[in-house]
Amino acid sequence: MRVPNVLLWLLQALAWVYWRPPMATQTKPKREPRPPRRPRFTFSQYPVPDEVHSIIRTTWYRNGKTVEVDEIQVLECPDATDIFHYVCGGALRRGCDVTVLTTYSPEALGVPQS
Repeated sequence: MRVPNVLLWLLQALAWVYWRPPMATQTKPKREPRPPRRPRFTFSQYPVPDEVHSIIRTTWYRNGKTVEVDEIQVLECPDATDIFHYVCGGALRRGCDVTVLTTYSPEALGVPQS
């Protein structure tokens, strides 16, 4: 009767050495999601070349760090104001910071003052 007890003891020792917890318990605990950052809009009246309506710089973020900076020059044309609104509005909806340099006043471009 002693042989089966020794065999069970060996099996328990092997199971203890080689046992790994299931994958679900090995994963790292999830961090709380970071609240979305509020995009910033900066408007500056600054002299730009005559053929340029405005210069728009967008800053893209991922996990709170700057990933990419884009600069767009909107040239003077009949649709320049529509292009300005499309680029700035789209970037702000996607969470980018937007900086604008132009010779026009905010009222002329339809930018609300805060």
